[in-house]
Amino acid sequence: MNRLFDLEKALQGHPVVLRNGKKGYVRHYEKELETLFPLIGCIVNDRGKVENVCSWKDNEPNVKGAYPNLEDGTDIVGMWQEPVKTKVINGHKVPDISFTPKKGEGYHFPELSYDRMVSSSEWRESSLDLNRLERGLIYPLSTEGEEAAIAHAKALLNPRTCYDCFIDTFSGYVLGRGYGNSGKCIELAETSYEGYNEDMSIPDYAEEVLNEIARGV
Repeated sequence: MNRLFDLEKALQGHPVVLRNGKKGYVRHYEKELETLFPLIGCIVNDRGKVENVCSWKDNEPNVKGAYPNLEDGTDIVGMWQEPVKTKVINGHKVPDISFTPKKGEGYHFPELSYDRMVSSSEWRESSLDLNRLERGLIYPLSTEGEEAAIAHAKALLNPRTCYDCFIDTFSGYVLGRGYGNSGKCIELAETSYEGYNEDMSIPDYAEEVLNEIARGV
């Protein structure tokens, strides 16, 4: 969720987010000359290059763009927040903020036997700590870390597509030895074969396919 628009921060150089999801900057607040759109700035593309110069009204928290009486894609709707890096667990996107704690540092981890599906511990380099670290189960002892650990636990309980099942089915499809499975895995194997590059191993390709599914590609 994006933060509410903050004119002071925007004028300090913090980027804003537009209704269409693009990033913009407010560079000037015109107060001397009378104008309907006193906020002047620009919209940038994914490479950080200026795509368009724009002006807005100063009616916080939603700052109107070119059409003051209508919703428009260039309206400022909040302050920009960088997308959270994610990893794929059982076909679900989970915040990728796992880390290696220092000795004595606390951390959250997924715990499927608990109602909230999360627990916490202190790093002592025990075998249990090291196993959690190796499996990517350790998250910061913070609200964001707790939420990520819960999301990880939910992903473990609700696989979208069985990775091993898909590999087995796709292998059978590629090698012509029969499917061995049924349902979604066959359909996925058939639709995925068109983009298969034989120079890539089947497990690597299966992971790529499932990552694309999780990203909504």
